[in-house]
Amino acid sequence: MRAGLVVAALVLVAAAGGGGWWWYRTHPAKPMVAPETKPAPFASGIDVSYTGKVRAQQVVTVAAPVEGEVQEYLAEVGDEISEGQLLARIHNSGLLSTRDRAAEEVERIQARVNSLETGLIQGRLDQSRSAADSQRAQMEFSRLEKIYQRQQLLYREGATPRLTYEKAQADYERLKTERDNLESLAQHVSERIASSQKDLDNARKLLDSKTGDLDQAKLDMQNTEVNSPVDGILVGRRGSAGEVVNPSIPDFLQIAVDLGRLEVVFDMPPDVATRLKPNYAVAVVLAEMGGEPLQGAVKSVAGSQVVAVFASPNPAVRPGVTAQVRIKLP
Repeated sequence: MRAGLVVAALVLVAAAGGGGWWWYRTHPAKPMVAPETKPAPFASGIDVSYTGKVRAQQVVTVAAPVEGEVQEYLAEVGDEISEGQLLARIHNSGLLSTRDRAAEEVERIQARVNSLETGLIQGRLDQSRSAADSQRAQMEFSRLEKIYQRQQLLYREGATPRLTYEKAQADYERLKTERDNLESLAQHVSERIASSQKDLDNARKLLDSKTGDLDQAKLDMQNTEVNSPVDGILVGRRGSAGEVVNPSIPDFLQIAVDLGRLEVVFDMPPDVATRLKPNYAVAVVLAEMGGEPLQGAVKSVAGSQVVAVFASPNPAVRPGVTAQVRIKLP
């Protein structure tokens, strides 16, 4: 009995060994594969890319010329503008009141000048007539004076009738009074002309002064209109209609110029950004250029912000568009 158990155990062991051998032959061991080693992130030579916004390298800023409320903007951000173009108006109630008062003063004084000029013209006509009347009276008086003197001499000698003498005397005295009155009138007219001329000269001087004030007020009012000093594209403006601005705002308007020279600003991890130095080569890819890379270079690095410059041969590339910057890390 015990011998039978031993035999059965040996048979089981042999069967198990045979089964193991068969499984090994039908399931060969797979070869060992070394684990794949991936390059460390941001390792030297790795190509990385970042997305940023294009902006102009050169931007002309326009300060608010006067204090006041923005009355209106006449150009939108992104508009192409030309030198001298009116871009905005600023309402300054003080300048407006000064101009209106100056205009009223000029109008009032101009009316007085016109009145004095009209009066002076009429006065000179009166002066001409009174001078002519005085001259005629003087000539007539001189004639009658001679007649009176002759009749006076004849009357003393008893050679002329009394009535003839008295008539000559009456005519003489009448013409003398008339002559004196006309001379006095002519003198008065001359004095009035001189006074009117003086008043006119003073009024004209005052008018010149007030006109100068008005011209200055108009010039100051021109400063409430903001014109573009250059050709370019409006890329920024401060405030909106109704807001108060003043000359302390240096970048009231921002105009991008020289659009062949652009730059793109983008963010990247600061510890990686520090590895980039100015003039390090990058590639700039723009949809407006059909995805054709443009040569660029790092301009500056500040923390996580990097600025890369590039030249654009296409005027369709404007500030504000999106660009992709490709960099082979050093």
